[in-house]
Amino acid sequence: MATILTATIGTTKLKMCEIDNSLRVPTIQKAITVDLPQGYASDGRLLDLDGLATFIKQILVEQEIMSKEVIFVL
Repeated sequence: MATILTATIGTTKLKMCEIDNSLRVPTIQKAITVDLPQGYASDGRLLDLDGLATFIKQILVEQEIMSKEVIFVL
């Protein structure tokens, strides 16, 4: 299955959507929204890149998301 992960990083929320792109019409496989810990982002700026990377990896493992292609939106 060819999947793409989209991740939107806001000031207070992280939104991720895993999309199956192998079909003629892309299909959403999983969509999640989690609260972003304080201190990771503010006013559209990423403040703690290492902490944010660790947080995202943790969410990906917990949600069993293994997409190799990722689209980030800030």
